[in-house]
Amino acid sequence: MKVTELRSMLKKNSLVFFTYKKLTDSLYRSSMIDYMLTKQVKSKEKIKKEVNLIKNYWKCDPMTYYRYRLYEKNLTDDELLDYIPPYYFYNYYVPSIYADAQVRKAASKIQMSDYLAEKKISSPAAVAKVMNGKIHCDGSTVGYNSFIEKLRDSGFQKFFMKPDTGKGGKGIYRIEKIGREFFINNEFLGYKLFGEICSNQNYIIQGGIIQRDDMRAVYPGSVNTLRVITQNFNGIPEISVVAFRMGRNGTFVDNSASGGISLKVDTETGRIDRLAIDVDNNKAFEKHPDTGFKFDGFVINDWSTIKSSILDFAAKASDFPDVGWDIAIQEDKAIVIELNLNYGIDMQAVVGGLRRRLHIEPFAAPKKVKIA
Repeated sequence: MKVTELRSMLKKNSLVFFTYKKLTDSLYRSSMIDYMLTKQVKSKEKIKKEVNLIKNYWKCDPMTYYRYRLYEKNLTDDELLDYIPPYYFYNYYVPSIYADAQVRKAASKIQMSDYLAEKKISSPAAVAKVMNGKIHCDGSTVGYNSFIEKLRDSGFQKFFMKPDTGKGGKGIYRIEKIGREFFINNEFLGYKLFGEICSNQNYIIQGGIIQRDDMRAVYPGSVNTLRVITQNFNGIPEISVVAFRMGRNGTFVDNSASGGISLKVDTETGRIDRLAIDVDNNKAFEKHPDTGFKFDGFVINDWSTIKSSILDFAAKASDFPDVGWDIAIQEDKAIVIELNLNYGIDMQAVVGGLRRRLHIEPFAAPKKVKIA
Protein backbone atom coordinates (compact mmCIF):
# COMPACT_ATOMS: atom_id res chain seq x y z
CA MET A 1 0.00 0.00 0.00
CA LYS A 2 1.34 3.44 -0.98
CA VAL A 3 1.94 6.08 1.69
CA THR A 4 -0.66 8.38 0.07
CA GLU A 5 -3.26 5.60 0.13
CA LEU A 6 -2.52 4.85 3.80
CA ARG A 7 -2.77 8.54 4.69
CA SER A 8 -6.10 8.82 2.87
CA MET A 9 -7.44 5.74 4.66
CA LEU A 10 -6.43 7.09 8.07
CA LYS A 11 -7.97 10.50 7.32
CA LYS A 12 -11.26 8.83 6.45
CA ASN A 13 -11.30 6.87 9.72
CA SER A 14 -13.40 9.16 11.90
CA LEU A 15 -11.85 7.98 15.18
CA VAL A 16 -8.32 8.64 13.91
CA PHE A 17 -9.29 11.93 12.26
CA PHE A 18 -11.07 13.46 15.23
CA THR A 19 -8.59 12.19 17.81
CA TYR A 20 -5.75 13.77 15.85
CA LYS A 21 -7.66 17.02 15.26
CA LYS A 22 -8.67 17.42 18.89
CA LEU A 23 -5.07 16.98 19.96
CA THR A 24 -3.49 19.29 17.39
CA ASP A 25 -6.10 21.88 16.31
CA SER A 26 -5.29 25.10 18.18
CA LEU A 27 -8.62 26.69 17.21
CA TYR A 28 -10.55 23.78 18.72
CA ARG A 29 -8.42 23.61 21.87
CA SER A 30 -8.66 27.31 22.68
CA SER A 31 -12.42 27.30 22.01
CA MET A 32 -12.94 24.25 24.24
CA ILE A 33 -10.99 25.87 27.07
CA ASP A 34 -13.21 28.96 26.83
CA TYR A 35 -16.29 26.74 26.69
CA MET A 36 -15.34 24.96 29.91
CA LEU A 37 -14.24 28.09 31.80
CA THR A 38 -16.93 30.57 30.70
CA LYS A 39 -20.54 30.75 31.77
CA GLN A 40 -22.57 29.93 28.66
CA VAL A 41 -25.23 32.22 27.21
CA LYS A 42 -27.30 29.16 26.33
CA SER A 43 -28.84 26.53 28.59
CA LYS A 44 -27.35 23.03 28.76
CA GLU A 45 -30.50 21.71 27.13
CA LYS A 46 -30.20 24.08 24.18
CA ILE A 47 -26.51 23.29 23.69
CA LYS A 48 -27.27 19.55 23.78
CA LYS A 49 -30.04 19.98 21.23
CA GLU A 50 -27.81 21.98 18.88
CA VAL A 51 -24.93 19.52 19.20
CA ASN A 52 -27.23 16.62 18.31
CA LEU A 53 -28.66 18.58 15.38
CA ILE A 54 -25.18 18.98 13.87
CA LYS A 55 -24.16 15.40 14.64
CA ASN A 56 -27.25 13.90 13.01
CA TYR A 57 -27.08 16.15 9.96
CA TRP A 58 -23.40 15.77 9.09
CA LYS A 59 -23.11 12.18 10.40
CA CYS A 60 -19.86 12.82 12.25
CA ASP A 61 -18.42 14.16 15.50
CA PRO A 62 -19.96 17.63 16.16
CA MET A 63 -16.50 19.15 16.72
CA THR A 64 -17.47 22.18 14.62
CA TYR A 65 -19.89 23.31 17.34
CA TYR A 66 -16.98 24.01 19.67
CA ARG A 67 -14.34 24.77 17.05
CA TYR A 68 -16.32 27.72 15.67
CA ARG A 69 -17.69 28.77 19.08
CA LEU A 70 -21.29 28.15 18.07
CA TYR A 71 -22.12 27.72 21.75
CA GLU A 72 -21.96 31.52 22.12
CA LYS A 73 -23.77 32.44 18.88
CA ASN A 74 -27.51 32.94 18.55
CA LEU A 75 -28.11 31.10 15.26
CA THR A 76 -31.02 29.43 13.53
CA ASP A 77 -30.85 25.69 12.80
CA ASP A 78 -29.88 26.40 9.19
CA GLU A 79 -27.13 28.77 10.30
CA LEU A 80 -25.76 26.15 12.71
CA LEU A 81 -25.73 23.53 9.96
CA ASP A 82 -23.96 25.93 7.60
CA TYR A 83 -20.63 25.23 9.34
CA ILE A 84 -19.15 22.43 7.24
CA PRO A 85 -17.08 19.88 9.20
CA PRO A 86 -13.53 19.64 7.79
CA TYR A 87 -13.88 15.84 8.08
CA TYR A 88 -16.75 15.87 5.59
CA PHE A 89 -15.28 18.52 3.32
CA TYR A 90 -11.88 16.88 2.78
CA ASN A 91 -12.94 13.23 2.88
CA TYR A 92 -16.21 13.36 0.95
CA TYR A 93 -16.91 16.65 -0.79
CA VAL A 94 -13.54 17.36 -2.45
CA PRO A 95 -13.02 13.70 -3.54
CA SER A 96 -16.52 13.70 -5.04
CA ILE A 97 -15.55 16.57 -7.35
CA TYR A 98 -11.92 15.92 -8.12
CA ALA A 99 -9.83 12.90 -8.97
CA ASP A 100 -6.65 12.40 -6.93
CA ALA A 101 -4.54 13.36 -9.96
CA GLN A 102 -6.27 16.75 -10.17
CA VAL A 103 -5.70 17.46 -6.47
CA ARG A 104 -2.02 16.53 -6.79
CA LYS A 105 -1.66 18.73 -9.87
CA ALA A 106 -3.18 21.72 -8.10
CA ALA A 107 -0.99 21.08 -5.04
CA SER A 108 2.15 21.46 -7.18
CA LYS A 109 3.07 25.12 -7.49
CA ILE A 110 5.29 24.31 -10.46
CA GLN A 111 2.51 22.51 -12.36
CA MET A 112 -0.05 25.20 -11.50
CA SER A 113 2.28 27.96 -12.68
CA ASP A 114 2.49 26.18 -16.04
CA TYR A 115 -1.29 25.68 -16.07
CA LEU A 116 -2.02 29.36 -15.37
CA ALA A 117 0.40 30.41 -18.12
CA GLU A 118 -1.22 27.97 -20.55
CA LYS A 119 -4.68 29.36 -19.75
CA LYS A 120 -3.39 32.96 -20.04
CA ILE A 121 -4.41 33.71 -16.46
CA SER A 122 -2.38 36.56 -14.92
CA SER A 123 0.10 35.19 -12.36
CA PRO A 124 3.61 36.03 -11.06
CA ALA A 125 6.39 35.43 -13.57
CA ALA A 126 8.21 32.13 -13.05
CA VAL A 127 11.87 33.16 -13.27
CA ALA A 128 13.29 29.71 -12.45
CA LYS A 129 12.37 26.25 -11.21
CA VAL A 130 14.49 23.89 -9.13
CA MET A 131 13.62 20.24 -9.74
CA ASN A 132 15.62 17.31 -8.38
CA GLY A 133 18.47 19.62 -7.51
CA LYS A 134 18.75 21.10 -11.02
CA ILE A 135 17.95 24.71 -11.96
CA HIS A 136 15.70 25.31 -14.96
CA CYS A 137 15.29 28.67 -16.69
CA ASP A 138 13.23 29.15 -19.87
CA GLY A 139 12.97 25.40 -20.37
CA SER A 140 16.72 24.72 -20.14
CA THR A 141 18.93 23.39 -17.36
CA VAL A 142 21.42 26.03 -16.22
CA GLY A 143 24.22 26.37 -13.69
CA TYR A 144 24.18 28.53 -10.57
CA ASN A 145 26.03 31.48 -12.16
CA SER A 146 23.64 31.55 -15.12
CA PHE A 147 20.74 31.42 -12.66
CA ILE A 148 22.09 34.48 -10.81
CA GLU A 149 22.48 36.32 -14.11
CA LYS A 150 18.88 35.43 -14.94
CA LEU A 151 17.78 37.02 -11.65
CA ARG A 152 19.83 40.15 -12.43
CA ASP A 153 18.38 40.46 -15.92
CA SER A 154 14.78 39.82 -14.90
CA GLY A 155 14.06 43.39 -13.79
CA PHE A 156 12.72 42.28 -10.39
CA GLN A 157 14.15 43.52 -7.08
CA LYS A 158 12.41 40.82 -5.02
CA PHE A 159 11.61 37.18 -5.63
CA PHE A 160 9.69 34.52 -3.73
CA MET A 161 11.08 31.00 -3.66
CA LYS A 162 8.23 28.62 -2.86
CA PRO A 163 8.43 24.88 -2.09
CA ASP A 164 6.59 23.01 -4.82
CA THR A 165 4.14 21.29 -2.46
CA GLY A 166 4.23 23.77 0.44
CA LYS A 167 1.11 24.79 2.34
CA GLY A 168 0.06 27.67 4.56
CA GLY A 169 2.93 29.92 3.52
CA LYS A 170 5.42 27.59 5.20
CA GLY A 171 8.93 27.20 3.83
CA ILE A 172 8.81 30.26 1.54
CA TYR A 173 12.04 32.21 1.09
CA ARG A 174 12.29 35.85 0.05
CA ILE A 175 15.20 36.75 -2.22
CA GLU A 176 16.15 40.44 -2.45
CA LYS A 177 18.53 42.15 -4.84
CA ILE A 178 20.84 44.68 -3.16
CA GLY A 179 23.22 46.25 -5.64
CA ARG A 180 24.33 43.33 -7.79
CA GLU A 181 24.14 40.76 -4.99
CA PHE A 182 21.24 38.65 -3.74
CA PHE A 183 20.18 37.86 -0.20
CA ILE A 184 17.80 35.13 0.86
CA ASN A 185 15.88 35.87 4.08
CA ASN A 186 18.56 38.54 4.76
CA GLU A 187 21.49 36.10 4.32
CA PHE A 188 23.92 36.31 1.39
CA LEU A 189 22.80 33.91 -1.33
CA GLY A 190 25.84 31.91 -2.31
CA TYR A 191 26.26 28.68 -4.22
CA LYS A 192 26.63 26.55 -1.08
CA LEU A 193 23.61 27.98 0.74
CA PHE A 194 21.41 27.72 -2.35
CA GLY A 195 22.45 24.09 -2.83
CA GLU A 196 21.68 23.26 0.80
CA ILE A 197 18.21 24.80 0.58
CA CYS A 198 17.40 22.92 -2.64
CA SER A 199 18.88 19.56 -1.61
CA ASN A 200 15.61 17.91 -0.51
CA GLN A 201 12.84 19.98 -2.09
CA ASN A 202 11.68 21.31 -5.45
CA TYR A 203 11.03 25.05 -5.72
CA ILE A 204 9.55 27.64 -8.02
CA ILE A 205 11.10 31.12 -7.98
CA GLN A 206 8.73 33.90 -8.97
CA GLY A 207 9.21 37.62 -9.40
CA GLY A 208 7.77 39.72 -6.60
CA ILE A 209 4.75 41.87 -7.37
CA ILE A 210 3.99 45.45 -6.34
CA GLN A 211 0.53 45.66 -4.82
CA ARG A 212 -1.80 48.61 -5.20
CA ASP A 213 -1.43 51.40 -2.65
CA ASP A 214 -4.79 50.83 -0.90
CA MET A 215 -3.96 47.14 -0.35
CA ARG A 216 -0.42 47.94 0.78
CA ALA A 217 -1.59 50.59 3.26
CA VAL A 218 -3.23 47.98 5.48
CA TYR A 219 0.09 46.21 6.10
CA PRO A 220 3.10 46.87 3.83
CA GLY A 221 5.19 43.91 5.02
CA SER A 222 3.33 41.29 2.94
CA VAL A 223 1.39 41.03 -0.29
CA ASN A 224 -2.14 41.15 1.15
CA THR A 225 -4.42 38.89 -0.85
CA LEU A 226 -8.07 38.08 -1.37
CA ARG A 227 -9.06 34.46 -0.80
CA VAL A 228 -11.92 34.03 -3.26
CA ILE A 229 -13.95 30.86 -3.70
CA THR A 230 -15.54 30.46 -7.11
CA GLN A 231 -17.78 27.72 -8.39
CA ASN A 232 -18.78 26.86 -11.96
CA PHE A 233 -22.35 25.81 -12.61
CA ASN A 234 -23.03 24.64 -16.18
CA GLY A 235 -20.03 26.65 -17.34
CA ILE A 236 -21.11 29.85 -15.59
CA PRO A 237 -18.72 30.94 -12.78
CA GLU A 238 -19.95 32.52 -9.55
CA ILE A 239 -18.12 34.13 -6.66
CA SER A 240 -19.32 32.41 -3.49
CA VAL A 241 -17.25 34.05 -0.75
CA VAL A 242 -14.34 36.48 -0.32
CA ALA A 243 -11.95 37.10 2.57
CA PHE A 244 -9.23 39.75 2.81
CA ARG A 245 -5.99 38.33 4.24
CA MET A 246 -3.00 40.28 5.56
CA GLY A 247 0.28 39.57 7.31
CA ARG A 248 1.47 40.92 10.65
CA ASN A 249 4.34 40.73 13.15
CA GLY A 250 6.94 41.27 10.44
CA THR A 251 5.91 38.30 8.28
CA PHE A 252 6.09 38.62 4.49
CA VAL A 253 3.21 36.15 3.92
CA ASP A 254 -0.45 36.60 4.85
CA ASN A 255 -1.48 32.99 5.59
CA SER A 256 -3.27 32.38 8.90
CA ALA A 257 -0.93 29.44 9.55
CA SER A 258 1.93 31.97 9.54
CA GLY A 259 0.18 34.43 11.87
CA GLY A 260 -1.89 36.35 9.33
CA ILE A 261 -5.33 37.81 10.08
CA SER A 262 -8.44 37.93 7.86
CA LEU A 263 -11.66 39.85 7.33
CA LYS A 264 -14.91 39.07 5.56
CA VAL A 265 -15.54 40.99 2.32
CA ASP A 266 -19.00 41.85 1.01
CA THR A 267 -19.05 40.17 -2.41
CA GLU A 268 -21.38 42.81 -3.85
CA THR A 269 -19.74 46.04 -2.65
CA GLY A 270 -16.14 45.16 -1.74
CA ARG A 271 -16.61 46.60 1.76
CA ILE A 272 -14.57 44.74 4.38
CA ASP A 273 -15.85 43.78 7.81
CA ARG A 274 -15.06 45.92 10.85
CA LEU A 275 -13.20 43.11 12.65
CA ALA A 276 -10.17 41.12 11.52
CA ILE A 277 -9.88 37.62 12.97
CA ASP A 278 -6.83 35.70 14.16
CA VAL A 279 -8.18 32.23 13.42
CA ASP A 280 -5.68 30.27 15.52
CA ASN A 281 -6.05 32.36 18.68
CA ASN A 282 -9.71 33.50 18.54
CA LYS A 283 -8.74 37.17 18.66
CA ALA A 284 -10.48 40.03 16.88
CA PHE A 285 -8.99 43.40 15.88
CA GLU A 286 -10.69 46.67 14.91
CA LYS A 287 -7.31 47.98 13.70
CA HIS A 288 -4.28 46.24 12.28
CA PRO A 289 -2.14 45.45 15.35
CA ASP A 290 1.07 46.63 13.62
CA THR A 291 0.02 49.57 11.45
CA GLY A 292 -3.05 50.86 13.28
CA PHE A 293 -5.05 50.76 10.03
CA LYS A 294 -8.76 50.97 10.93
CA PHE A 295 -10.87 48.39 9.06
CA ASP A 296 -14.37 49.79 9.52
CA GLY A 297 -15.54 51.66 6.42
CA PHE A 298 -12.76 50.47 4.12
CA VAL A 299 -13.96 49.55 0.62
CA ILE A 300 -11.67 47.89 -1.93
CA ASN A 301 -11.29 50.30 -4.84
CA ASP A 302 -12.62 49.38 -8.28
CA TRP A 303 -14.35 46.31 -6.87
CA SER A 304 -16.57 45.66 -9.90
CA THR A 305 -13.51 45.44 -12.19
CA ILE A 306 -11.73 43.12 -9.76
CA LYS A 307 -14.79 40.86 -9.63
CA SER A 308 -14.96 40.74 -13.42
CA SER A 309 -11.29 39.71 -13.58
CA ILE A 310 -11.81 36.93 -11.04
CA LEU A 311 -14.84 35.61 -12.92
CA ASP A 312 -12.74 35.65 -16.10
CA PHE A 313 -10.05 33.59 -14.34
CA ALA A 314 -12.70 31.09 -13.19
CA ALA A 315 -14.15 30.83 -16.70
CA LYS A 316 -10.71 30.08 -18.17
CA ALA A 317 -10.16 27.43 -15.47
CA SER A 318 -13.57 25.83 -15.97
CA ASP A 319 -12.07 22.33 -15.70
CA PHE A 320 -11.78 23.13 -11.98
CA PRO A 321 -15.41 23.70 -10.87
CA ASP A 322 -14.69 24.64 -7.22
CA VAL A 323 -11.60 26.76 -6.58
CA GLY A 324 -10.03 28.78 -3.77
CA TRP A 325 -8.07 31.60 -5.44
CA ASP A 326 -5.40 33.75 -3.82
CA ILE A 327 -5.70 37.09 -5.61
CA ALA A 328 -3.34 40.05 -5.33
CA ILE A 329 -4.28 43.51 -6.59
CA GLN A 330 -1.74 45.46 -8.61
CA GLU A 331 -2.13 49.03 -9.83
CA ASP A 332 -3.54 47.94 -13.18
CA LYS A 333 -4.93 44.45 -12.65
CA ALA A 334 -5.78 41.51 -10.42
CA ILE A 335 -3.26 38.67 -10.44
CA VAL A 336 -3.50 35.03 -9.29
CA ILE A 337 -0.91 34.09 -6.68
CA GLU A 338 -2.24 30.55 -6.29
CA LEU A 339 -5.12 28.29 -7.25
CA ASN A 340 -6.25 25.84 -4.53
CA LEU A 341 -8.62 22.87 -4.70
CA ASN A 342 -8.09 21.63 -1.14
CA TYR A 343 -8.59 25.18 0.12
CA GLY A 344 -8.89 25.62 3.86
CA ILE A 345 -12.38 26.03 5.23
CA ASP A 346 -11.05 27.42 8.49
CA MET A 347 -12.14 30.69 6.88
CA GLN A 348 -15.57 29.83 8.31
CA ALA A 349 -14.23 31.35 11.54
CA VAL A 350 -14.02 34.63 9.60
CA VAL A 351 -16.88 34.58 7.08
CA GLY A 352 -19.37 32.24 8.79
CA GLY A 353 -20.71 28.86 7.69
CA LEU A 354 -20.32 27.99 4.02
CA ARG A 355 -22.78 25.14 3.41
CA ARG A 356 -25.42 27.11 1.54
CA ARG A 357 -23.01 29.56 -0.08
CA LEU A 358 -21.07 26.62 -1.54
CA HIS A 359 -24.24 24.65 -2.35
CA ILE A 360 -23.02 21.69 -0.28
CA GLU A 361 -25.28 19.10 1.28
CA PRO A 362 -24.14 15.97 3.15
CA PHE A 363 -23.35 13.10 0.80
CA ALA A 364 -24.99 14.86 -2.13
CA ALA A 365 -21.97 16.43 -3.80
CA PRO A 366 -21.70 16.57 -7.61
CA LYS A 367 -19.93 13.87 -9.58
CA LYS A 368 -16.23 14.11 -10.37
CA VAL A 369 -15.26 16.38 -13.21
CA LYS A 370 -12.27 15.06 -15.13
CA ILE A 371 -9.70 17.16 -16.93
CA ALA A 372 -9.76 16.55 -20.68
